[in-house]
Amino acid sequence: MKPRTYECIPWRVTIPATPVPAAGLIDWDALVQRETLQITGLATDFFTTAAAQREADRMLRACREQVRRGNRYALTELLDDNPAFILVEWVRETYLRLLKGGLPLRRPGRTRGKHMVNPLVIRALVDCLVERQEVPNREQAFHYLADKGLASYYAVRSFYYRGRQDSHFQPVYFEFPERSVRVPASIAEPFLARVRILEAGSRLQYRGKDPRRGRVDATFAAL
Repeated sequence: MKPRTYECIPWRVTIPATPVPAAGLIDWDALVQRETLQITGLATDFFTTAAAQREADRMLRACREQVRRGNRYALTELLDDNPAFILVEWVRETYLRLLKGGLPLRRPGRTRGKHMVNPLVIRALVDCLVERQEVPNREQAFHYLADKGLASYYAVRSFYYRGRQDSHFQPVYFEFPERSVRVPASIAEPFLARVRILEAGSRLQYRGKDPRRGRVDATFAAL
């Protein structure tokens, strides 16, 4: 039986992206002194919406439990890890309620996750050096970046693996069923007919225009 209407549930996914350094020699003076890196684009890791949703749910549950136990800093730390959580109604309401309480919501000292060099940048530089065969392996890349003055060897190594493993740099996916709407089939089906499902190993090239950045080329790839 052909459906007469479709339920549309708004959703949003936040995907941390690793910069892709521009071809040619890296300007180390600009990187170290002015924290400027020339890039040609951004790259994301492969992920599934199911895994991203599980990660978002896990982080949200952990935050709820910490707030329930009286740790008011947990909410701000969740937003430091990923500001997209402000889209969640419970996060917004709890944050406003705590603000009205008048107590500080941030621990004294440095904001968590803020460093001279972003772990995603460190990851991009390490992978770039290995791919261009300027160093034989990651370990040598850690020493190379330390010698260039970005940070100590141990800090570079730590930042690199944070960029790969820390929840701060993992995709998160949210659905908002409370905002769902029913759409007539006459409107929904022409739109669905334009949707392309990528098969394993296939790629989709997209070219669009951003109001601020101009032409944007994107490649979607499926494992």
